[in-house]
Amino acid sequence: MKTGWYPARRLEIDATPAPLREVSIGAAIEKFTGGRLGSSGTTTAAAVITKAVQFVPVKRIGLSGLMLPVMEDSLLAERWSEGAYDVDGLLAYCRSSASWAMWPSWP
Repeated sequence: MKTGWYPARRLEIDATPAPLREVSIGAAIEKFTGGRLGSSGTTTAAAVITKAVQFVPVKRIGLSGLMLPVMEDSLLAERWSEGAYDVDGLLAYCRSSASWAMWPSWP
């Protein structure tokens, strides 16, 4: 049955890792770097995660990059409250992973 909204088969995916509270992208970054989020290596980890997502051999839609949702990821929220990173750091991690498009109205 065709509804007009989507073709019968979609062959694209949004490969963005989707953190949910305890399933933390922040924890993955810390495990990769061996240090706290916001310390040396965080920007590199952000870029590596993005490249890995972009390397998935499927047609991608959506962001298909790194998403750092501070309010939805318990470790990101914890590190924010500890002052481990700030807005400038968050934007730097997103820029390093080519996720800057999440804020298209910013200069």
